[in-house]
Amino acid sequence: MAVAWNPDYVPKPSHLVGVYMGVLVLAFLLNVFAVRVFDAATKVAAAISIVGILAIIIAISVVTPIHREAKSSFTIIGYDAAAHLCEECADAASLAPLAVFWGVAISAVAGFAYILALLFNISDLEGVLSSVTGSPLMQIFLDSLGLSGGTFCMFLNIISLFLAITGILCASSRNVYAQARDGGLPFSFLLSKIHPTLSVPIPALLLNSLVPAVLACIYLGSQVIFYSFFRYLASYFVPIFLLLIGGREKLPQAPWRLSAPLAKVCNVVSLVYIVVISVLFCYPNYYPVTASNMNYTSAIGAVFVLVGVGGWYGVCRKSYKGPGIGFEA
Repeated sequence: MAVAWNPDYVPKPSHLVGVYMGVLVLAFLLNVFAVRVFDAATKVAAAISIVGILAIIIAISVVTPIHREAKSSFTIIGYDAAAHLCEECADAASLAPLAVFWGVAISAVAGFAYILALLFNISDLEGVLSSVTGSPLMQIFLDSLGLSGGTFCMFLNIISLFLAITGILCASSRNVYAQARDGGLPFSFLLSKIHPTLSVPIPALLLNSLVPAVLACIYLGSQVIFYSFFRYLASYFVPIFLLLIGGREKLPQAPWRLSAPLAKVCNVVSLVYIVVISVLFCYPNYYPVTASNMNYTSAIGAVFVLVGVGGWYGVCRKSYKGPGIGFEA
């Protein structure tokens, strides 16, 4: 947006990292001091997202002077599953699966309609791909709605993303806290602490804020290496595989439970998808491949595997006893 309003401005990696750090700090502070209003904030975020998507779809479909034909459009469909804090809600066994299901369903429908609207309303494909703003999405809004309208639509997207970042930080910190509480992480004695008055896991929040902050510094040196860190689908392989080979039978009965045949089909499809997409993530982004543009995903993934295996056998294997039983929300 800064380039759109000021064409003479040249964004630098340090500027982007500075904004990134500011967003992290603000999300951290909200998670520490305003966590009690997250329920209302989540509802506001959902309303903004749905209303914003509908408004953008209608606006660009009506105003865009040139619409692309179906044969010249392409799409990559994706949606985010809802992240929920099961230990902090009542009747989580029934409500959490319901929330995840509807979160995925609504995201799939709304996201698909949103992507189609964007793709069919690209008036200048080359201009979008080579936009001086650095954001194809922003350029689509500018071409369709002009400077003021495009900025407003981009602002709606940014608000939704910021609320999502705040929620992701909250959920990931609870994951770290729960794993540390059960002795499954190095320094569990520290990461499992809850602030006595704020009732939030501040050490876990700090860890989940500091790690992205450190990774952001890599962006200053190499953007290729920085983006190689965000290929984490392989981490889902192990729990799904364990469920497939017999782990499901060891779980207690729950209100939401797929039949064994259907569950195994879902497990197999998920595993095949993870294998295929993990291989694709390791493909080079550019050709010819050089040291400066190489895709380092495989190397970084190997380092994470070594760290995880070393941490398990060196520290956590002796202390981790599995999830505790009897914790109340």
